[in-house]
Amino acid sequence: MSGSTTTRRLRRTAALTVMLALSLTSLVRALDDYVLGSPQNGYMPDFDQVRTAGPLVFDGMSFYPDPPGLPNSGVMYCVPTASIDVMAYLANHGYPSAIPGAPLSWQSQDQYDLVTAAIAQMGVFMETHPVDGTLGKGRSGTQEWIDTFIGPDTFVVDSTYAKNSYGPNLYEIAAAALSGQLVIMNVGWYDEVTTGHWVRTGGHQTVVTGTTQNDGYFVDGCQVRFRDPGSGGDAQTQSTFSNTTKTVDYISGQFSNSDDPIAYSNRTMARLLGYGSGAKKGFIQGYYKITPLFGIGGNGLQLDFVNPYPVGPEPLPFLASQPVQGGASLADFAIHPLKTCVFYTMRDASGAVLPEVRCLDRLSGESTIALVASAPSALAFGGSQRLYTVDGNCVNAYDLDPTSLVGSYCIGATIDAIAVDDVNDRVFAVSTELGVLIVLDENLETAVELPLPTVLPLGGSVSMATDPKSGDLWIKGSSSETVCCLRYVPGTVDPATGATTSPTVIVIECFSDPSLAGGTGIDCSGGEHIFWVKGGIVHEHARNAAGGWSEVSDSPFAGMAAQVKFVLARAAENRNEEERADAANTHLLPDAPEQAFRRGDCNGDLAFDIADAIRTLSFLFAGDVAPNCLDACDSNDDGAADIGDAIYALSTLFSGGLTPPAPYEECGNDPTSDSLNCASYPCE
Repeated sequence: MSGSTTTRRLRRTAALTVMLALSLTSLVRALDDYVLGSPQNGYMPDFDQVRTAGPLVFDGMSFYPDPPGLPNSGVMYCVPTASIDVMAYLANHGYPSAIPGAPLSWQSQDQYDLVTAAIAQMGVFMETHPVDGTLGKGRSGTQEWIDTFIGPDTFVVDSTYAKNSYGPNLYEIAAAALSGQLVIMNVGWYDEVTTGHWVRTGGHQTVVTGTTQNDGYFVDGCQVRFRDPGSGGDAQTQSTFSNTTKTVDYISGQFSNSDDPIAYSNRTMARLLGYGSGAKKGFIQGYYKITPLFGIGGNGLQLDFVNPYPVGPEPLPFLASQPVQGGASLADFAIHPLKTCVFYTMRDASGAVLPEVRCLDRLSGESTIALVASAPSALAFGGSQRLYTVDGNCVNAYDLDPTSLVGSYCIGATIDAIAVDDVNDRVFAVSTELGVLIVLDENLETAVELPLPTVLPLGGSVSMATDPKSGDLWIKGSSSETVCCLRYVPGTVDPATGATTSPTVIVIECFSDPSLAGGTGIDCSGGEHIFWVKGGIVHEHARNAAGGWSEVSDSPFAGMAAQVKFVLARAAENRNEEERADAANTHLLPDAPEQAFRRGDCNGDLAFDIADAIRTLSFLFAGDVAPNCLDACDSNDDGAADIGDAIYALSTLFSGGLTPPAPYEECGNDPTSDSLNCASYPCE
C-alpha cells in the first residue's frame, strides 16, 4: 500500500471517527481578526460539491473508495455544501463543534475526507436526494444540524423566498450581513418562455461574502460576491477557495414555477448578469440567514438587547439599550423576521395606546413610523413578514412592502393577546371576556372560536407564545401561578364515510410554580425553555430530567432587565419548505458562463473565409478533431454543425448569399438556444 493511500486511509478513519463522535463542545470564542458582517468575508470556506468516489482500496478488513465521494458525485448537493461552508466558518470562529474536529485549515487537502463526510451528513439532515436534490428540508436541516452539534438556542435559521408580488433584493441581503447574520443565497434558474414571462426550471445555492452598492441597492449595477459550490475542482480534490462576483439588474415581469399562466406572479426580481447560459438565467430567488440568537427586554422607555453569541472576538455593533420614542411608556414590541428592526407601540401619559407602530433599527437606533393604526395594543409577526396587531376588538393583518391592510377579524369584546403559529400558518387570539380562543388563518379569512379549557386560569393580563417547533400555544395569566400548553386540532372529514369531527383545543400539559404568580410577558424557545418577566427581570423554566419543569438560570437571558415583556429572536420562513418540493425547485449545478464567439469562424482564426468551410468538412468527413467552438461552425444557425454549414459559408463567400446570423461581425453570445456548445473561442 502506498504512503499516499495509507495517509488517505488514516485521514478517512479519523474523519469518520470524528463525525461519529458528534461531541457537543463548549461554546468558546476563537481568536481571529474577522468581524462578522464585514464586506471582506475572506474567511468563508468554498467547498466543492462535486465529489466523485475513487477506486476501491482494501485496508485488510474491508474495501472503501479512496477518496470518498458523494451520492451521484454530489451534482445535487449544492444546498448541503453551502450550509457546510457556513458550519466550517462557525467552527473556526468560536463554535468548534459545528463540525467536529475543527478549527482547521479548511483549504488543506488533508481535510477533504472530513468535509466530504460532513456534506454527506448534512445531506441526511436535509433529506437530499441524489437525483432530485434538496426539495423540502434545507432550512430545517441546517437548523437541526446547529441544534445537534452547536446546541439548541444558539443560532436561528430563517428562509425568505420570492412569493406572490415579493421578490428578494440585494438591500435585504446586505442589511442582514451587516446585522451579524450569515447569508446563504438561493439562485433560481428561469427561462423566459415568452416576453416578460419567466418559468423556474431549477436552482442553485451559494454563500454570500460581500455586496457593493451603486448609489443604493435598488438600482441596476450593484454587485454581489459569493462562494459557489459548483465552481472549481477536479471532483476528487478541493479547489482553491475563490469568490464569484456578479452584477445585478432588476427585472419586472411574471414569474412562476410552472408554465401555467394562471400561476404567474407579477414581481420584480434581481437578475445575476452572466450567471446561467442560453435561455436559463440566474435570479436571486431567496436566502437563508443564520443569526446568533438574541433577546430583547422591554423596560418602560427603552429596549434592552442581549447578544450572547458573538462570532469572532469583536462584539456585534449593536446598542446594548436604546430609548424608544413617541410616547410616555412602552406598550408592546415584536422583532421583524428579517431581524434588523424591532416594531413597538407606545402609550401616552394617561395609559392610552398611541395610534402608530414604530420601527427601531437595531444598528443605527433610528426610530421611524412604520404604520398608522387607531390603537395597536399588541403586536406579533409571522414568518411571512406580515404584521398582526390587536386594535380594540379586532385583529388586523398588514403587509409592509408596501403597507396594506390584508385582513381584519373583529368580535364583540376585547381581545387580550395574539400569537402567530408559523408551523401551521395560524394566528391565535384570546378573549377572556368571552372565554374563547380564536384560531384564524394567516389572511384572517376564516376563524374558529373555541371555549378556553376550564383548567386554564387566566386572571390578570394574558400573555402567550407559540412553540417554534410544534406550533403549540403556551399561555398564562399574570395573576396565576400556572402555565399551560394548548394544541389546536382541526376538524376532519373521513373521505370514505363522510363522517366529520369538530375542531377542538386539547391541553397538552400544565405546570404550576408559586414563583410564576405575577409573571407576564411569556416567550418560549425551541430548546424547551420558557421565559417570563417578574420583578423587573427575566425568569426561566426548563424541562427537567423527570419531564416536568423547574426554574433555572442556565441561559444568558435569565436575570436580564425586563418589565413589559421579553422576546427571543426566532426562526422564520415566509414560505413553507414543503411548498417548494417539486421538480422546478431541483438544485442544479450552474452552467459555465456562456462563451462569446463569431459565427462562421469555425477554425477560430478571427476571419471568415474558405478555411472555415474546409474546417467544417474536415471534422465531419475526414476524421479531424471537432473544433472547440461548435457554435462558431453553425454558420446557418440551425442548431446543428453539419454539411449545411459548409454550403452556407461557401454561398456567402462566392455566390452572394446571406451573411451568417449574429453574432457575426463581432463576438457575442448565441441568441439561439440549442444543443451546441462553445468551450473556448479567441475573442479579441
